[in-house]
Amino acid sequence: MFTLSDIEREATSSITILFEDGLPANYKSLNPFTFTPSFAKVYPNSGGSFGGTLLTISAPGIGVKTGTVNLFNTRLNKNLCSEAIITGYGTFTCLTGRDAIETTDTL
Repeated sequence: MFTLSDIEREATSSITILFEDGLPANYKSLNPFTFTPSFAKVYPNSGGSFGGTLLTISAPGIGVKTGTVNLFNTRLNKNLCSEAIITGYGTFTCLTGRDAIETTDTL
């Protein structure tokens, strides 16, 4: 097992991974790589009911050059962040609106 960090985008072809025993069976190469962002954690985990809370979202797979990011509420069919800024690999801030974040929300 290994961890990739500081990836600039969610897809790249500029990574080379070498395995001591060669490539997995039936693979000529492992390139390009695609990273699926995942919603890992939110801080703080509560805020005011009128919105305006600045959240820090941990979302591995989001690169510093990813175009846009937001939290999406599937029940309301809308974005939850009035402003979202990527602050580093796998991290962004979200200024909330008036809607609550639910466990079914996605990136």
